[in-house]
Amino acid sequence: MKVAVTIGIILAITIPTIFLVMNLFTSQEEGAPFNLDDAPAYIKDIKSELKDKLLGSNYTMDDMPKFVTLMQYIADNSPDVHELVQDWDAVVLIDLDEDEYLWFVVSDDSLAIYFGDNPPDDYTIDVSINLDTFILIMTQEESPLSAWQGGILNFNGPFNEVLTFASIVNIASATMMDLPPTIDTGGPDIIISVDDSDSYIEGGLTLLPLIDITIVPDRIGEHHASLVGPGRVVILDRFGDIVAQREESSHTVHKLMNSTTVIMGGQEGDMQLWNYKTDTLQTLAVPAGHHDLDYNPETETFMLLEYVFGSEVYDGKPAIYDFLSEYDMNGDLVWQWDPRIYFPFNETRHANLDLNETFRGGTDWMHSNSFAWDKENGVIYLNVRTQDTILKIDYNTKQVIWDAGRQGDFTLLNATGQEVESIWHHSHGLEWIGPNRYIMFDNDLYDPAKMTVMDLNNATGDSRLLEIEIDEDTMTVQEVWSWTPDDPEYYFPESGGDADRLPNGNTLGIFGDKGLVLNLPDPVIITEVTKDGQIAWEMRIEGENTSYYWTQCLERFYEKPIIQVNHKSIHPETGTLSLNVSTWNCYREFASSSGTIRIIADGRPLYTEDFDFLPQWQDTILEIELDNVPPGTSRIEVVVENADGLIKSLLIFGQPVDNLLPIIGLIAGISGIIIIIPVIYYLRKSGRLGGTKATEPLTT
Repeated sequence: MKVAVTIGIILAITIPTIFLVMNLFTSQEEGAPFNLDDAPAYIKDIKSELKDKLLGSNYTMDDMPKFVTLMQYIADNSPDVHELVQDWDAVVLIDLDEDEYLWFVVSDDSLAIYFGDNPPDDYTIDVSINLDTFILIMTQEESPLSAWQGGILNFNGPFNEVLTFASIVNIASATMMDLPPTIDTGGPDIIISVDDSDSYIEGGLTLLPLIDITIVPDRIGEHHASLVGPGRVVILDRFGDIVAQREESSHTVHKLMNSTTVIMGGQEGDMQLWNYKTDTLQTLAVPAGHHDLDYNPETETFMLLEYVFGSEVYDGKPAIYDFLSEYDMNGDLVWQWDPRIYFPFNETRHANLDLNETFRGGTDWMHSNSFAWDKENGVIYLNVRTQDTILKIDYNTKQVIWDAGRQGDFTLLNATGQEVESIWHHSHGLEWIGPNRYIMFDNDLYDPAKMTVMDLNNATGDSRLLEIEIDEDTMTVQEVWSWTPDDPEYYFPESGGDADRLPNGNTLGIFGDKGLVLNLPDPVIITEVTKDGQIAWEMRIEGENTSYYWTQCLERFYEKPIIQVNHKSIHPETGTLSLNVSTWNCYREFASSSGTIRIIADGRPLYTEDFDFLPQWQDTILEIELDNVPPGTSRIEVVVENADGLIKSLLIFGQPVDNLLPIIGLIAGISGIIIIIPVIYYLRKSGRLGGTKATEPLTT
């Protein structure tokens, strides 16, 4: 048995290492960025003419045919465009609002561009802009994201494909306007800056999106001036190594549906399911919604947030509402909460901070960005960011049961018990973690007590991880725990942020970056802290040159269930065993799920019990009393299995397996021999280690 295990370990270590070593020696340099140096003279003339007209504000619809000619040359010759259209079939229709259209046809790994008044009837993406907005985007005074945020660009279609199309437009714009090329960093630069393994559960994996952000150097600090690309979803281990990833994904919310399947949504378009083990992808007919999602395993339905414009107008802009919508697997709407009925626009309340926050060209009355669905009790807790409040909503009646926060129904108390106007300010990532307990990421934006955070430009403040207790009997909300980093670099005011309570009581938080909103070069910081505020583990995702990343939220999970022994008393001589254990499933669940616990004595089953893992990583406490332990038992294990068949075994009595150091030494020796052979072979073949090059005939 040991020999077989040893051989398996040797192969598992050495074969990937051989390929890695050979790849390091044989890798090629990437090609140079695309430019027009080798373009025909007429293409250069068109480019120069269009640039002058764009800068001179005399570009008209009559110039569109020349734009198409230039754009087609770029599409035919740019390696970056070739990479973007690879394996992508789409028709993108751009309505220019004057009975004139541009349309892009992507098929057979190529792009064809057309202009006219007779567009195709069938298309996968529909973009609506006027000529003025088109000019702003081409001169990069607006990015596609900022134009969409400002309500002067609208689209219908999968968001990730829209961003891919926007990347192609950005290439054309950068080429036409002689802007510096975007520098590809070759992937995220991940640094583990703190690693205290005694303070966290080992074996954890971190799931998060990394949306590509290109900083525009001459517009540093301007709102939504950065350029946004498709990005990716990654799973990282404790060392910062990528365990799995899905390229060209623009979803911003990822949650585990089971032990291996990730639900991806949160950025409009369609929801998708990704099995990270098999790397298979399933697209559902379910809207991806915005900011957050939840799943009910009992009914197999998804709940998400959706934008809807209301009839009310404030400061010339229509009010924006956030619907809660529930869909089945087929994309059919089965339930919906309409805030226009149950949380209608209140002009006095909206203007309470003397602000008119806007989004997508509307009055951003709610900007709900997270919710917690307590399925067993039939309630939903909705985080209404703009109002600094949490709504408790009855699932059956859809009525708002209470409103806790600034201007809400409850008295708000800080950590010392002092009454305050608001405990949190424009928070993200609300989660219900147990009876009356909630955790969130407090952005500390628009706090009237701190004038520096009332203006987003150059704001400084105290973003933090925050836990609160809501007592419905006394009608109070009180801060019970928080962690505010000492380093001001963590401050992350407007966009995103997350806080997750882990099984061991630690809190995992994400302090994103200022690249998306403020066009500032800034790292993503992911920090796990203990109950007493010590950093147990920290990961920094740095940018390079002008390339950075943005992420909104994250999930921690494990590849096996977790077991913690709280108490044990084992007496094989009398045949008795008393055991108290806590256990958690390997991922944070939306609802209870089934599990099984077994007691194994010398390899034979002694006890089996079915139980339910509690949702949201609450402790599932199990007590076992046995009087049938066989005399002479030398080893006793407790084994927990989840519904997906993943098993965690923990030795609670007896000795561990024999010392494996001699076997490890043998593995290291054999691995060294196996690794060095291909290296020597390559060096001899290339002539770098003497001998004859392989291109010359060998003679004796």
